[in-house]
Parts: sequence; structure tokens; C-alpha cells
Amino acid sequence: MKKLNYFSVGFDYDEEKNPIMSFDSQSHCISEMYSGAFKPMVTKETSCIDINCIPTGKKVDKSHHLYAIYRVYFENKLFDLNKFNDENDSEKKKIILELLHIGAIEACRNLGLDKARFIEAYEKVKELDYQNNYYYKKSKSSPNRK
Repeated sequence: MKKLNYFSVGFDYDEEKNPIMSFDSQSHCISEMYSGAFKPMVTKETSCIDINCIPTGKKVDKSHHLYAIYRVYFENKLFDLNKFNDENDSEKKKIILELLHIGAIEACRNLGLDKARFIEAYEKVKELDYQNNYYYKKSKSSPNRK
């Protein structure tokens, strides 16, 4: 049994390196936020869902699949990757969350999982206004200690 608790979003494009680098850095934050909002669930063999957008008509090489990682591939019809950098940060985050949600729900259907937790995580990210804030507790050391 595995505990599903991590998600990632990426692009499977060969030629467009610069837009992908920007997309990957932006998507990491939203993926982490979604993973944090997702209540872990026990599955037979999946601990991570890796969501990949591919160009229309591209053949997918599935030989590089890793154990315990479920990969979702779908054609990107939501936006133009080359224009991604022209969007403001708020729009970028919304686009990435939509891609992640589409892939997560598709994986949910394919794996036969209850989609309630996926929808809860999606709504939680929207409720937090796409802001991933970390709060650290103050250390418990003595103020007189040297």
C-alpha cells in the first residue's frame, strides 16, 4: 500500500526550453501548495501523480515510468506556452492550478479514486488566493543564552 500525497505539473515539449523553465518554476509553487492542501489517501501503488501537458499529436514515450508514480498525459489546449510569460502572476497561477486539477481528476477517474479530496485541495488553493505562505515558530532558546 502507498500513500498518495504529492503532485507535480510539467510540460513534455522538446524544443521550447526557455518557456518551460519559467513554467516549471511557477508550477512548483502551486504543486507544493496543492500537495499540502491534499489530505493523503492510501492507494494500491501510487504515491505521486505527475501531470504532463503535451503538444497536439505528439506520441508519448511511456518507457520512463517509475514505480509508484502515476503519469497523466493530456494535450495542452488551455493556453499557448510561448505566451505564458506575458501573463501576470495571478493568471499564471490560475492556469497552472487548472492544469493540475484537470490532470488530477483524470488520474482519479483512471485509478478509481474518490474525487472529493482532489476537489477539496483545489478549492483550498483558490480559497488561499494562490498564496503559499510559510510560518515558522519562534525558537524556544533562552534569551540569556550565549
